[in-house]
Amino acid sequence: NYLVKSLHKFPSMEQSKILVRILQNVFINLHINDCFIKAYTTVLKHYLTCPVKIPQKLLFYNLFAFMTRTWDGWTRDSKDSQAIYKYKTNSELSEMLNEFIQNLPHLLLDVVSSKCQTEWIIDILTLMTDGHVQNCSHTFHDSFKSKLASILDPQEGVVSCANENVQRRLFFLLSLETPLLEEHLRLVLCLIRRPIDKPMLLGRKSCNIVSYAILSIILCIRKHVPLSNQDEFNNMTSDQRTQLSDYVRFMFSLQIGMTGEELEVMSPLEATHEGSDRWFSLDFSAQSDQWQRHVDIAGIVAREMSNFYIPAMPSKGYHQTFTFFNNLHELWRQTLMGRSKIHILSAYSLIQFFRQVSLPHIVEKPGQEFYGLASYIVASVLTGIKYQSDTQSTLSEQMMWDIKSDVIQCLIHDTTLLNLVMELLSTKSKDEAASLSEREAAKAAEYLLLLDENIQQKLNRQEITTRSNKETL
Repeated sequence: NYLVKSLHKFPSMEQSKILVRILQNVFINLHINDCFIKAYTTVLKHYLTCPVKIPQKLLFYNLFAFMTRTWDGWTRDSKDSQAIYKYKTNSELSEMLNEFIQNLPHLLLDVVSSKCQTEWIIDILTLMTDGHVQNCSHTFHDSFKSKLASILDPQEGVVSCANENVQRRLFFLLSLETPLLEEHLRLVLCLIRRPIDKPMLLGRKSCNIVSYAILSIILCIRKHVPLSNQDEFNNMTSDQRTQLSDYVRFMFSLQIGMTGEELEVMSPLEATHEGSDRWFSLDFSAQSDQWQRHVDIAGIVAREMSNFYIPAMPSKGYHQTFTFFNNLHELWRQTLMGRSKIHILSAYSLIQFFRQVSLPHIVEKPGQEFYGLASYIVASVLTGIKYQSDTQSTLSEQMMWDIKSDVIQCLIHDTTLLNLVMELLSTKSKDEAASLSEREAAKAAEYLLLLDENIQQKLNRQEITTRSNKETL
């Protein structure tokens, strides 16, 4: 009763420390009886009304955070220490701690907006993660979902504090089956990709952050899209198809390095370019930091998307799998239909994807049409590099080296793509309808590929095999 009465008046910092010490010791050593439940409830009400700038707020937060991490949900119904079977669930304390956890998303935004210490923000995110994993209550999940857009806001949200540990913990929390709507996907994409000159997400741990973002999308797909068998997958509802489309489009936007609005500005639609079998002009404009960040992100996205098979565990065993290959080809085809220009970031992402697809453990391969589209993009990149060299552009040596190296490695491991690209370059170099500069660029690209010993060996082996087959016939 004394504790309850002392809290009716706003206690000083010293009085608050004494109260917290008493309540913490009681929580550790004694039974939680009705009298102390009232004390804890009163402290919780006082804590919820305290502004975050008052020191007592953090003090009482630490008390309830300690209780949340320590409490196992049970209490004894007698003083007999040996009667362990007499333990029962303490529903009053459970409801009180659930109320504390439910308030964490709101507290997180208050702490961020008040520019409080980073350690407090990290601790709140850690406690929210514990609550998410332990499935504390539906009220916590509802509270988290209602505040998620504000938490992800680039200007006022959690990442605005510019701390790598905070950003990493936030995205780890998202990867724990957090339901993401279209609004949330746009915010996540903005955080990972923008702005170009000063990205919200810092560099050193951005790889973890991208992996967490993709994992959250994969878990959302598994949760909301029917994946037990092919028939169920084909007969999904219109809402489920919309959700799947949103998730795949998010990963596609993450892959190509720009949003649809930015693509429209860079390469407007042209009625004269309807098919996908055509050469593209390349936009090589990219800052060095932006390029390096894109190289890291493109590699992660390519690896995750090429290795992702759904469903992971269908009900009747590993008899059916679904991949993103058809979805990706359709998205690339729709995106480039009617366009004659492509950014080097997008082209590099496609090269990275096909490099991953060529690995031996990837059983399913893209279709013939997807290979055809990729061959035109790769050939356009190789000839575009020649143009950049001739015009003495500002293209950095590191960027030039990354492009050449990854194109060659991709073609070494993917014979199908290599043959298609070599055929395009050879045809272009002999095309009298093409300009002199275009023919020279195609010849230079051919020469660049033939300088690599591994590509030479692959082409020589193919020539020997072809000649042997003709002689046999």
